[in-house]
Amino acid sequence: AVVSTQSGHYGRVRIKRGVYRNDLAQVDFVDHNQNKAILKMIPRVDYKRVKSIYKDKEPAPKMRKRFQGRPSQKLFDLDLVRSFNGEIKKDGDCIVFEGARYRNGFLYKTVAFSGIVTDGDKPTLDELEKFDELPENVDPELMPADKRMNTESVFAAGDVVEVCEGELIHMTGKIISISGDKVSIIPFFADLKNAGALEFPAKELRKIFKVGDHVRVINGKFEGETGHVVNVKDNVAVLLADTTLSEL
Repeated sequence: AVVSTQSGHYGRVRIKRGVYRNDLAQVDFVDHNQNKAILKMIPRVDYKRVKSIYKDKEPAPKMRKRFQGRPSQKLFDLDLVRSFNGEIKKDGDCIVFEGARYRNGFLYKTVAFSGIVTDGDKPTLDELEKFDELPENVDPELMPADKRMNTESVFAAGDVVEVCEGELIHMTGKIISISGDKVSIIPFFADLKNAGALEFPAKELRKIFKVGDHVRVINGKFEGETGHVVNVKDNVAVLLADTTLSEL
């Protein structure tokens, strides 16, 4: 088998050749009869080429220049392609453009086993983040500098939070001040109300959201999106995006 299965889920692989050479991919489906796999990947769409063909009506180049360089990784931009008058088709829950299939911005590509590397380089935190797979409780110091968030960008005075580790786990309270990586809160627990403000490392706290809250995503593939919380379950909040009116 090209990949092993654990708990019913396929693993990660890398692409051996072509535009996606050495890119990380998730195995979505394996067809052992055909020796092929369907991979979930970050697209590399050449939007300049798309614009020149569909909007500027320039003839498509017969071949890519050898040293032209490959397009950068980016989730499929449906609105941009439509603005170029690109020919978009629907196939179930997939968008089809120029023969390629996209779902939720990701490319789903069928690749032969011979084009897949199963023992390639270990995924980086940056790569995992692009797939929304950043491990929980990762040490911030191990993250790339441009991916670290300071405490002030995550929490603000007035936020309601819950302690998620340590002796006071599950205690809730309201933030009254922030100093560096230290957050002071007034606990809601009756037994601790007379204790005054308690100080915690920011990594030991998480925000509490309720249905109806208007929030902004501060990290991950939906970074910058705003919307209203429509559901909260198992520490996961579902948003109705302001711009697209779709759930995130």
